[in-house]
Amino acid sequence: MHKNILEGDEGRYYEYAQNLLHGFYSPKGTLNLWNGPGYPIILMPLVALHLPMICITILNAIFQYLSVVVLFKTLLFFVSKKKAIVFSLFWACYYIVFKEMARINTESFTILLIVLFQYSIVIFFADQQKNKKYVWITGLIFGFLILTKVMFAYVLYGVIPIALIAGFIFHKAWMKKITVIMFIAFCCTLPYLFYTYHLTGKPLYWANTGGASLYWASTPYEGEFGDWNNETFTTYCGWDSLIPCNASFFAKNHEEDFKNFRKLNVIEQDDAFKKKGIENIKLHPAKYFKNCVANFGRMIFGVPQSFYFQRFQTLMRIPPNAIVFTFLLFSFIATIIFFKRIQFSILFLVMMMMIYLAGTVLICAEQRQFYVIVPIILLWTAYLIQHIVQVKISFNKK
Repeated sequence: MHKNILEGDEGRYYEYAQNLLHGFYSPKGTLNLWNGPGYPIILMPLVALHLPMICITILNAIFQYLSVVVLFKTLLFFVSKKKAIVFSLFWACYYIVFKEMARINTESFTILLIVLFQYSIVIFFADQQKNKKYVWITGLIFGFLILTKVMFAYVLYGVIPIALIAGFIFHKAWMKKITVIMFIAFCCTLPYLFYTYHLTGKPLYWANTGGASLYWASTPYEGEFGDWNNETFTTYCGWDSLIPCNASFFAKNHEEDFKNFRKLNVIEQDDAFKKKGIENIKLHPAKYFKNCVANFGRMIFGVPQSFYFQRFQTLMRIPPNAIVFTFLLFSFIATIIFFKRIQFSILFLVMMMMIYLAGTVLICAEQRQFYVIVPIILLWTAYLIQHIVQVKISFNKK
């Protein structure tokens, strides 16, 4: 599936890596902070060596393979070797991720960071002697995850107050250490935040993507489902030669807004997008809720998409994600019923995952934003099947 050309987001990550090699991040002469520097930092040595594109994309295969190994090692803390093999092989055969592996995109690296984070958290809670060491390791991993996918910065914002409140109420030493982990993670991001503050004058400025995501998620027009588009409305054009470009449908609804947006610089655009998005939500709350539900459906099954013809490839997403969605429902219900019997490390990972999912659903969501947290769902489900809920199938003969 690899193409020896840069398509979509690939060019931006490659350019950012080149910029970092020359001592800056945002392109000179303009301001563009579309994503964090985590993945471009990883690409820097490969770009510096002028390696062929295929060598850079092969790195994603290594990340994906390591995620399978680390997930297996994590599962062994909680389940039998047989179950660990089954769930690890399911992840290894989760073919939906293979498409992104062939591209210079962040997903494979993000998955590895998430799996490493959950492995580190499990050891942190399991081994009292290694607590101090893994406080630092876990914090550093999560900090780099934030720099790679800035959405996790908002997960951090959600975890810290919960940990502080829970620690105050229950006097749990764990809660204090979780707060320390989050503080270490935040400190890892400070050089980048100082840099963005220098460029924008705005504190805690992570990226200029949030405004556009909120704007498209809040669209009040029927036939649109909250999925993201670009300023020329051509995001869905060119995917398939048999499917006509649908830019005119979006232009009819949004061109007037974009006439104003295009007059602004990047930071002003971000603010204008946010302002218009909040206005849409206030005026059309029911439609925004409908878009959020559509976001959830698109994350898991790839539908619905605005003004877009159906493709056979969409069917290929349903079998593996139907299983994962079943795991998610089963685990959610079982956790509510048997909450007090579940280990805190599992509950903590689930809490973080839920904060991430909630935040993602509120803005534009695509499937690649879902499958990065599938390893957490697999660990959660395997734990419950091993320790909480037993499923037995028998065939009784008359």
